[in-house]
Amino acid sequence: MVVPHGTVFLADAGAGVRLPFQTLDDASLVEAQCGVIQSCDGKRFHDRSRAARELLPVQVFGPNPLLPQPYATAKAPALLLGFDRALPKNVPIRLYFRFDGAMRNERQRLLDEAAEVALECVQPQDPCTPRCPPKNDPWCADAFTSRPATPLVPGKAATPTLPPHHSVRTVWEYLAADGWHVLDPLAGEVDDQTRGLTLDGPVTLRIPGDMAATSVGVVSTPSFYLRCRLVRGAYDSAPVMLGITMNALVTEQAMPALGRYTIAATVVPVGAIAPGLRTQFLLAIDANGVIQRLEAGVAAPHAPELIVVDYTAPAAGKTGEITLDIVRIASGTGLPEQHPALPDAPVSRGQVTLRTLEPADTSMQHWVDWTQRLDLDSAKPSDRRFSLLPMEGELHLGDGVRGRMAPNDAPILAKFRSTAASGGALAAARSWSLADIALNHALLGPLFSTVASARLNNTFPSDGGADAEDLGAAATRAAAALWSHERLVRLCPRGECATLDQLERASVLDLPEPDRATTLLDFERIALEVPGTRVRRARAWAELDPAYPGLEASGTVTVVVVPELPLGKPQPSRGLLGALRRWLNRRRVLCTRLVVVGPEYITVTVNARVRTVGGADASRVHADVVKALDSFLDPLVGGPSGRGWPFGRDVYRSEILQVVDQVRGVDHVLELTISADDRAVACGNLCVPPTWLVTSGAHVIEVATT
Repeated sequence: MVVPHGTVFLADAGAGVRLPFQTLDDASLVEAQCGVIQSCDGKRFHDRSRAARELLPVQVFGPNPLLPQPYATAKAPALLLGFDRALPKNVPIRLYFRFDGAMRNERQRLLDEAAEVALECVQPQDPCTPRCPPKNDPWCADAFTSRPATPLVPGKAATPTLPPHHSVRTVWEYLAADGWHVLDPLAGEVDDQTRGLTLDGPVTLRIPGDMAATSVGVVSTPSFYLRCRLVRGAYDSAPVMLGITMNALVTEQAMPALGRYTIAATVVPVGAIAPGLRTQFLLAIDANGVIQRLEAGVAAPHAPELIVVDYTAPAAGKTGEITLDIVRIASGTGLPEQHPALPDAPVSRGQVTLRTLEPADTSMQHWVDWTQRLDLDSAKPSDRRFSLLPMEGELHLGDGVRGRMAPNDAPILAKFRSTAASGGALAAARSWSLADIALNHALLGPLFSTVASARLNNTFPSDGGADAEDLGAAATRAAAALWSHERLVRLCPRGECATLDQLERASVLDLPEPDRATTLLDFERIALEVPGTRVRRARAWAELDPAYPGLEASGTVTVVVVPELPLGKPQPSRGLLGALRRWLNRRRVLCTRLVVVGPEYITVTVNARVRTVGGADASRVHADVVKALDSFLDPLVGGPSGRGWPFGRDVYRSEILQVVDQVRGVDHVLELTISADDRAVACGNLCVPPTWLVTSGAHVIEVATT
């Protein structure tokens, strides 16, 4: 069955409070249940079913997902979902994923950035400029993203959509009797809003064929399988799934405003009108709010799509009634600065769709749309604009100088949703029920009782939800933005440290990132939280370019970034470098030349002979010495501070001796040499260039027992 968008559910918020939540889109509910979850890391299968049921973190593709070379489907990292019955054909099935490490408002930040890029990459109307974006323009899409081209209309920005992951590409497949079949996004068979299992969101699948129950991997029980397989690119960090929800409904804490209208007894409605109908209307409403004209299914200019919640047709000289999801809030006065009020404020998202019916002649009224703005300062006398105080629900219309006035007796109608704002926060695992209201009866019809009997709960707490910002909070936010550079400097005072890289990561991320990169610390802080990326470390240098070692590169800032993958020698993919370069380029100071690269590595191998204390196990001592060296020389968790080997820090023989000597069971070190990339080091210490890191090699440890 399908739960249509706009359906209202009530959630138990505690203390006897039932909060209304409205679905944001259509969702199909199916009886199939996902009972088996397996991951394949390219080498072997792992049964993750129990961990997923207990809401424990699950590594989707293992700790180090790498594409096999040459590529082989059977050896590619994959996530397998087994169901207890076949999924119905040609029915949209929704799975909602939650992942570890998600940034706050990450999806919205990606959309906002895409919108700004779309505005900046508008094709000029000059016929002498045949193409846009210009070649190698760092602000526009490039080959690294493999982003499908969006047609550009001269003089108009492209509509922003959620861009795909900067590197990773996955495919979804279903298992039939004759093998795996790939689902085609272009045919509407899959819509992956997780960007390759890297972002919280839904995956909607439409299975075009028959599934077959098969035994796959390490689970012997036959199941009906879906598979998400990695086919291209590289992850910045291993995706870790916190939960997967079947039959997910995406809802928002909001309630639509409904208006009930009387229909004059003399009106003859045109078109088929019934509860649950979504269509456009031609309306004529008199000064008393009574409908004098009603036509359904008419494609009228600027007419909003409305839902018929309830309807009684006029008959036998009696008036009728109709309830729509649009409210008549006032009639125009023709006077300046009219301030009509909306019922049931606060207003969800601070957004209102406003229309007037003009002129006042009831036989000729037509829809006129108004545009919402933060204020009317830039409005011309003819501009149909308005502003809104969302917490109070107060609208501000123009005065004839800044913005147009609503004509006298013109009905003013508003389409909006009310919310509890910050009061709508909901903890996890609360009980839900279908609201027994006319709107749900209209939308669901005969399915109402079936949906009402469903058991519902929210696996995760609600996200977002806030009151309108007050003056004190705005002042605090402004101060944080103005002083963001200084706070980073205080965290890393001159003379004590030159980079944020070796500071505690949590303390760095607690500080807000600057809007503009004016210092090296700004570059580092911004690079750590670019939406859609996962950067473990970032280090910036001035007047240095790794491509020209030993030379002073005036005006150049080089940022070296380190992701978590691949393990051992983490190296950013070309897509990650491209995404960071575009983001930082839009925030750099004018005339700064920006270079974004990954680190170079020196492989450090230790050759040593050690003597154990009496009674020590030689094999255990050998393993512990190797483990200690691997940890100390690790680019992510090594070094003296345990926060990753510092960039450009030399490897000192005395420190290596200390690391080996501190291993439990070692009495003393007899001999020790260090080699770099299999070349012997004569001086004992190992020099490391500024933008380089070290990684652990295959150490040769000889253990002599007492």
